[in-house]
Amino acid sequence: MVPVTAHAAFDKAAEYFKIKLRHASIDPISLKVDVHSVSRLINKNTVMVISLPPRDIATFANNVRYQIAGSAPNFPFGIIDDITALSRIAIRRKVPLHVDACLGSFIVPYLEKAGYATEPFDFRLEGVSSISCDVHKYGFAPKGTSTIMYRTKSDRKYQYFIAPDWLGGIYASPSMAGSRYHYPILPY
Repeated sequence: MVPVTAHAAFDKAAEYFKIKLRHASIDPISLKVDVHSVSRLINKNTVMVISLPPRDIATFANNVRYQIAGSAPNFPFGIIDDITALSRIAIRRKVPLHVDACLGSFIVPYLEKAGYATEPFDFRLEGVSSISCDVHKYGFAPKGTSTIMYRTKSDRKYQYFIAPDWLGGIYASPSMAGSRYHYPILPY
C-alpha cells in the first residue's frame, strides 16, 4: 500500500511481481497521504513488496502480511507525509512501515538544524521498519546508486538471493542485477 504520490517505481515492482498495489488518497489541502485512507485500505490480503528477489517473495509474504509506505518527501509535490501518524498505524496494525526518502534523505535530516520546523521520519519512530535513499540525487554518487536501510537484520535477510548449492560455488546477490556491478545497490 502506497500513497498516490509514491514514486512510480512501486507500481513497476508490483507489475513485475504481479502484486495488486493499493493506492491511498491524499489530503487535497496538505497534499500528504490521507492516513484514514491508509487505515481503511489495510486488510489481510494486502502485501507490498519492496526490493525483494523473486525467490523470497513467498517467504516474505508468509512472514509479513502487509506493509505500508510513506514519502519524505513525495515526488510530485515535495511534501513530507505524516510519517508519525503512519508509524502509529503501523504499530497498531502490527505492519512494517517503509519510508521512501529517496528524494529527501540528504536534505530532510538537516531541516531542523537550518531552523525549519520538521517532524521525525526515520528510525526514531518505532513503526518505521525500512528507509530507502537515493545517494545519487544529493550524495554525489553515480547515477542509479541507492540504498535501503532496515531497522533489523531479520528484515534485511529478504534483500538477498543466495544459491548455496550452485555447481559454480555459493552465489549471492543483494539485487535483481545479478552478477553486474553492484555499486548502484547498497543494502545496509
